[in-house]
Amino acid sequence: MGIINGIQNKEKRRFLRKNQTLEEEFVWRNLRGNKMGMKWRRQVSIGQYVADFYCTARKLVLEIDGDQHLAESARGYDEIRTHFFEINGIKVIRISNKELNSDPQILYQKIKDFER
Repeated sequence: MGIINGIQNKEKRRFLRKNQTLEEEFVWRNLRGNKMGMKWRRQVSIGQYVADFYCTARKLVLEIDGDQHLAESARGYDEIRTHFFEINGIKVIRISNKELNSDPQILYQKIKDFER
């Protein structure tokens, strides 16, 4: 797929990898090294957007949503992003920081639910 990791967002991806939220750090520790039986990459450009985590083999994006995603304007933007991913054959799992902080197992559960 020619829309993955285009040069235009290279610096942004690098910045985001170096400045992860605590929740993103937690997720990365639990995904990296095929710990869930899938190879994941973090901060991957897909078209004009940068996804938090991406599994190429499953064409699956995992987004970790902080409080900024609760705003009405952010929800519209998130819907546009999700639609873009989906029309390009990529599924999206969204987990909020609140969900992750209250139940860290939600990460495993949502990925397992996707596989069904």
